Amino acid sequence: MKRTLWIAAIVVALIAVAALPAAAEGDKNRYRRLGNVFGLVGEVTAVDADAGTITIEVMSGSKLVKVAMNIEVTLTTNDDTRFIQYIGPECEEAAFEDVEIGDFISANGLVLTEGDTTVFLASRVTIDIPLDCQL
Repeated sequence: MKRTLWIAAIVVALIAVAALPAAAEGDKNRYRRLGNVFGLVGEVTAVDADAGTITIEVMSGSKLVKVAMNIEVTLTTNDDTRFIQYIGPECEEAAFEDVEIGDFISANGLVLTEGDTTVFLASRVTIDIPLDCQL
């Protein structure tokens, strides 16, 4: 009986340890499994620093943004959004303030639905991408 209890305790402990990394990721993995990850390329048409949004005219994109081709989409950013400036064959860190109207950017993130509203939450924005950039 003691042996069975010890084996059961070890099995429960192993399951708990295996579940910790998945729990630490929070909701990120939930969205990835649902296929709500987007990628797009477009030209910046508006920047709202107060709201932390970037409006772009979509030129190319993943399956989730194909319906938005040649129309404007507003990307929402937050403190976790990473900004990168493309300089030649290399990139360097950038900030929201480096995004300007007329820039060509690529972005990746999550498509979230809040009620009747669809939100494109950017996790990465690359500024000044080459015009022949492919997703």
